Amino acid sequence: MTEAEFAMKVDFRRPLEPPPEKAESAWCIPFEYGENAKGTLISILKAKQIAAELRAEIAEAEKRGLFRAFKAEEQRVEEYQRQQGKMRDEMDSLLREVFDLKVKLRKRPRSKAAK
Repeated sequence: MTEAEFAMKVDFRRPLEPPPEKAESAWCIPFEYGENAKGTLISILKAKQIAAELRAEIAEAEKRGLFRAFKAEEQRVEEYQRQQGKMRDEMDSLLREVFDLKVKLRKRPRSKAAK
């Protein structure tokens, strides 16, 4: 297949562009938004603007939700670290006590019966 034949086939299959009046045709909104009542006819450009505003608001709400979850996770980690520190202190004191008892056991006088 030659390049010209390929170009013809691609051009034939390419969808036709809508006429300019169709691109800016009225669009009926399915919900109330701002001062526009449900069913208000708006342009495609206005519909795209409303969609962009809604996406921005959704993104902001998700960001706030993620920030709240992050703060809760930070508090949970701080609590876990506090508990871990407390357990580490208890473990250190118990190990010190075991060491002291082993030292006392080594230093005690041996009985004559053991010889």
